[in-house]
Amino acid sequence: MTAAQNLADALIVHSKETDEQVEEAFWRVFSRGPDQSDREATLQFLSSQLDLIRQEVPTIDRSVAERLALIDLCRTLLNSSGFVYFD
Repeated sequence: MTAAQNLADALIVHSKETDEQVEEAFWRVFSRGPDQSDREATLQFLSSQLDLIRQEVPTIDRSVAERLALIDLCRTLLNSSGFVYFD
């Protein structure tokens, strides 16, 4: 499994609520909570990814699609400059 998959699965175990998953993801990756703009952008990203996944595979189970969207988010966070570089 990839780091993104492992992180996403840990977030799902932590909470079923998207907002709480976003909060926990930021703490685990950046050692801080998301500010308001982070939260809004992240929730929009998850919503967009979920829509794309469901368009590509209309018969996909919602929980599977949500996990895939969360994996995409985790991959994005882990590849961000905020994670890679420390000032």
